Amino acid sequence: MMFTGLLMWFWGWLPFVSRTSAIFVHDCLAWAVAVVLAGHMRKAYRDPEARLGMRTGYVSRSWAERSHSRWLRDEE
Repeated sequence: MMFTGLLMWFWGWLPFVSRTSAIFVHDCLAWAVAVVLAGHMRKAYRDPEARLGMRTGYVSRSWAERSHSRWLRDEE
């Protein structure tokens, strides 16, 4: 996104790239970031034990078996 912002300020450096296309790319990437961020927030909201694990570093054994069984096998 930084590159398209630079194109808006220094449009004379790359005359073959129009300012309109730089704005379009910037907007598309901004929407993509917003959608990915919203998806991550939704997924975190729906799994409170995962949030607890991110804050404390610990999760219950049953959650580990359900969500990440390979972690549990590596621990044993």
